[in-house]
Amino acid sequence: MVFFRRKDDKLKIGQELVKKGNLEEAEKHFLSSLEGELENNQIRIELARLYFNRGDIPKTKQILSEILVYKPTAYEFKHVLELSNHKKICSEWYFNAHPNVSPDGEKVVFVSARKDTNQDGKIDNLDRGGIYLTNLKTGEEKLLVSDEFYNSFPSFSLNGEKIIYLSTKRDTNGDERIDSFDNPGVYTLDLNTGEEKQAIPDTYKVKYPSFSPIGEMILFLAWRPGARHGGIYFFDLESGREKIIGLDVYDHGRPVFSSDGTKIVYTSWRNDTNNDGVVNFRDNTGIYLYDLEKDREFCLVSDRYNNMFPVFSPDGKNVAYLSFRRDTNRDGIIDTLDNPGIYIYDLETNKESTIVSDEFYNKFPNYSYNGKKLLYIGSWRGRKEEERAFFERKGIYMFDLIGKTEEQIVSDRFYGCRELVSSPASSQVVYTSWKKGTNRGLYLADFEHLPKIDELQQIIEENLRD
Repeated sequence: MVFFRRKDDKLKIGQELVKKGNLEEAEKHFLSSLEGELENNQIRIELARLYFNRGDIPKTKQILSEILVYKPTAYEFKHVLELSNHKKICSEWYFNAHPNVSPDGEKVVFVSARKDTNQDGKIDNLDRGGIYLTNLKTGEEKLLVSDEFYNSFPSFSLNGEKIIYLSTKRDTNGDERIDSFDNPGVYTLDLNTGEEKQAIPDTYKVKYPSFSPIGEMILFLAWRPGARHGGIYFFDLESGREKIIGLDVYDHGRPVFSSDGTKIVYTSWRNDTNNDGVVNFRDNTGIYLYDLEKDREFCLVSDRYNNMFPVFSPDGKNVAYLSFRRDTNRDGIIDTLDNPGIYIYDLETNKESTIVSDEFYNKFPNYSYNGKKLLYIGSWRGRKEEERAFFERKGIYMFDLIGKTEEQIVSDRFYGCRELVSSPASSQVVYTSWKKGTNRGLYLADFEHLPKIDELQQIIEENLRD
């Protein structure tokens, strides 16, 4: 009797050799198997992973390009992207941060540190970064604000014709140097005329400025001179009037507008939940909503648990957020080293529902452009519990709010991801990402469409370089 070896047997034999660390033998086995099965892209995927982990980028590129020749399936496309990452917007040799997508989904503005401005031998978040704008359709990049000063948190106005950002231009703390520890001013830049204006002076310590969807108004978190806590402020650029949304008797988290500009959601530390005698960032935060039409604040979610990163749905009817509710790492306390679940609060019914469990780590929830999906940073769902670690690489996941299914959009097997931003007009997402030995590149993925063959070949060529 003659026994024939199944195709997946050859695959499994090679995978077992890799697990045992017999990489040379595994390589020979995969190459030999391909001689008789030229169209077996599954073997090519395993071989490409072997080369990538070994640091052999030329051979990784060669194998990935071969996969594209043999009519890859959508499943195989995703595994190529797992190794190559998605479309690169800005080099991984720079430190890119704070991306923001224009309302029409066609441009992204971000901070990019490209020089060792503090001369410490590396480029990182402590160096000065310029503000850049990239056209996502053409790939054209434009420098908007130079790295002469420390710039951060750029974001678009509702019509996309202006940006608002922070820029540190003076020695405000008296240490005889200008660095990221000084107070930033709030500036606006007209993208048509190039005119820069200072909106808020650097007498405040400001974070997270954003334009209101209504009129010439801005929202920001700030510590005023002498204040122990950061308040939330609403400033009218035309009249110069300032309104306090969140009193600075408490500390607050990043405030966010609803799409119609009538409501603001934010977190706030207000109670000594850990009973250590002080109220600070070690305590739990509640989630609050300020209704500008009613001029009134409402508590949506109490600080029984620690809640973070609230965001409005596009229709303004729901708020999604993280909440830490279990001691998932079993260290005896519930804190931010545990896994948070993702929850949604329905503003019409005043009911809360669990969307994504805390079995795995989640962060930075974003609604999709149509409000039907949630996108977020998460750790690899396939990893066994004993293999999980808090500081492991994170990927990008998507939860379908209608179908109740979860899907991985950007793999965390070989790259780490952070600072996820969903386009308000399309199925694209922008994020920072890196692999071992690189800085933070800026990338673009599409959760509804895979790239075409020629586009994927270009991604392989652009992203995988020695």
